[in-house]
Amino acid sequence: MDNEKNNVVPENTQGVEVSTNLETQNKEIATSSINNDKKKKTSKWAVIAICISLVFLVFYCCISFVIHNNELKKEEEIKRKETALKNQQEAIDGYGQALEIIIDNYYKEHNELLSIEDAISYVDIDKRIDCQFIGINEDRTVYLHKCRINGIDTKCNYGELKKHVYNKDTSFIVFVDKKNDVVSLNRNKNNLREYIVETNQKYKNVILLSENSSLPFVRWEDENNKGHLTNYVTGKKALENIDYNEIKPIYEKDHFTEYAVVTDNNHKSDIYNFVTGAKITNSSYDYATYHKYNVDDPKIPVTTIGNTKGIVFVKDTKTYVIDYTNGNALFSGNYSSFKQINNYIFVQNSDNHKSLGVFDYNLNPVSMDQYDYILGVADDNYMLVEKDNHIKLVNFSNDLIYDFGVDKYEISRGSFGSKYMDGVLFNLIKNDNKCIEFIYSEKNGGSIKELSCGGLAKPILYLYPKKTTKVTVNFEHPEYLKTTYPKFENQWIVKAKSNGDLYDKNGRYYYGLYWDENRIHTVDFSEGFYVEDKDAINFLEKKLDYIGLSEREANEFITYWLPILENNKKNLVYFELTDERESYNKININPKPDSLLRIVIHIKKVDKKTNIKEEKLTQFKRNGFTAVEWGGTTY
Repeated sequence: MDNEKNNVVPENTQGVEVSTNLETQNKEIATSSINNDKKKKTSKWAVIAICISLVFLVFYCCISFVIHNNELKKEEEIKRKETALKNQQEAIDGYGQALEIIIDNYYKEHNELLSIEDAISYVDIDKRIDCQFIGINEDRTVYLHKCRINGIDTKCNYGELKKHVYNKDTSFIVFVDKKNDVVSLNRNKNNLREYIVETNQKYKNVILLSENSSLPFVRWEDENNKGHLTNYVTGKKALENIDYNEIKPIYEKDHFTEYAVVTDNNHKSDIYNFVTGAKITNSSYDYATYHKYNVDDPKIPVTTIGNTKGIVFVKDTKTYVIDYTNGNALFSGNYSSFKQINNYIFVQNSDNHKSLGVFDYNLNPVSMDQYDYILGVADDNYMLVEKDNHIKLVNFSNDLIYDFGVDKYEISRGSFGSKYMDGVLFNLIKNDNKCIEFIYSEKNGGSIKELSCGGLAKPILYLYPKKTTKVTVNFEHPEYLKTTYPKFENQWIVKAKSNGDLYDKNGRYYYGLYWDENRIHTVDFSEGFYVEDKDAINFLEKKLDYIGLSEREANEFITYWLPILENNKKNLVYFELTDERESYNKININPKPDSLLRIVIHIKKVDKKTNIKEEKLTQFKRNGFTAVEWGGTTY
């Protein structure tokens, strides 16, 4: 009963509860429906998002695959190129090394740098290699630039170009024309090789020794007139282990030899083979005296004499002819001078300056036993001889040309003589320093003229050291001197300043050293200049300026010689310059000047205008310690 009571609902509340439950159910149903709709919408967007993500993922994977694949291809391409470049470089390196081996072996065998064209022809490789530029350095290494292999361009190089920076003031270039194997100092289109010779100082007087020889050497002089020999291929100095003061290559007939006269710092001379470095002479000499003088060709420093391999040396006043190949003496005697004329060699005795020896080109004596003395020789093969107190003109077949008669002139010194018109003229000096001319003409016969020797008038020497210097001056033939000022006593010793001022030991001032000297040779005026009085000033100013006298020196020269030219009205003039002057009476100046100029003007009066071959003059350049001498003589 109680349970039933508990389950009984009051009537007035039953309807309300039913209504409430329905509303609640409806709300729940509505809420569930809304939630279901929301769930459906959320699920749809989730699917869309997942799909989009999958699409992006697939796209990313595809892109990544493509990128990775491309990177792999690039890496493979880089590796391939690196391998190809490595192979190319190895091929070029091998090619360059092969060239260097060939060039080096050829040089060791021939002492000559092989041309690049020849070197290439000897290389045996399995690839065809050609380069835009190929150079051979002086140390025989090779430089290859932008090479092609089997027609394919590469950027491969080999080696290093070691070419020096060219400075025209301190270096010069030797050009080799491979086409005709000519070596020169001038560039042309056929030059395939060039070598830069570094002097490291100012230079002058460059001479190639390759003329008619295969010597890859060049001689040049520095500012102090010191000679140098350089191998233009290697750039090395000849005899680099010897401290020499001068080197002069020996010239035989038509070519330079591999031998040279080398003078040390004590002014002693020897012969060396400058290629091998071997010393040839067994003892040193005071100096070498014979050199070929030719104003148009000053490039020949020392020449052999005659058909021999002999070089003329002096030692203790005795003359020697030394074979330059072995140092043996071919000839020795008490002679003071050698002169080579046509096919004969003439030497003068240093005891009395009277007896001349005559030799053929093989140094065999000619006509020595037939005459008491040979007084003179002329360059067309005449000899003036003395026999039984008669002076005679003969030829080299010993035929008598003319008998001048009894020798009553007490001749003390002879000369070489010269051509004169259609004959010859010999100028000889008497014991009283008077002169005698023996003249022979095919048309007029012979004649004898006694006259004043004339000699060299007013030779004067100027000295211009770079700083105040004690200077000593003497001559190879002091016996030729007459009047001197200051007094010449075996030598002059003065203190010289850079401006030319000179002072003796007592402090007395001189502007130059003065002397006059006996004329010991004549010129034949086969070349020179024809000068009239009205043109004399302009002529002297122009020629002296060209030769290289200063204004002061030229002024003093002109004021002395101009009156003679003007008084003569018509003149023949010949300038005897340094080398020729030195061959007759060498001047010795200590310390040795860096540059030396000697001028002797020869003036001959003529009666009418005369055609004469114009003399080619050389120009003098002043460098360092400079010495200048001028003088002259008249006929």
